[in-house]
Amino acid sequence: MKNTTIRTICSLVTIIFLLYSNSIFLIAQTTSNKTKYTISGYVKDGKTGEELIGAIIIIKELAATGVSTNAYGFFSITLPAGNYTVSSQFLGYEAKTSQVALSQNTKLDFILSEKQHNLEEIVVTEERKDENITKNQMGVEKLDIQQIKN
Repeated sequence: MKNTTIRTICSLVTIIFLLYSNSIFLIAQTTSNKTKYTISGYVKDGKTGEELIGAIIIIKELAATGVSTNAYGFFSITLPAGNYTVSSQFLGYEAKTSQVALSQNTKLDFILSEKQHNLEEIVVTEERKDENITKNQMGVEKLDIQQIKN
């Protein structure tokens, strides 16, 4: 009876150990294989609606992660599920930023507006007409009226 009880306890401990180690393996596997989703969309000019070719899309939480738009102004980037700050930039345009809680494939369009550049005042002054002439040029002959009449 004593041996049977010890065997039963050992069997139960073994089963519990196997179940426990199996569950730890499954938890480790699901955390290392995070589901990935895609953020995609277009970057367009706010005034004309034209697609901006070569605009940059940056994921601020992931260093050195970003893409640029193709010849149609389209971008697509695949990331693990999570919360991200997505920024779009294009030369001569104001940057735009959006917060994304990525738990499914997401469409995200950016409409950018042109930067306003204010120039400083430009002053135009007049110069004398003959300021750059300091002496007679070569090949110029002076004739008086008597010579012309002759």
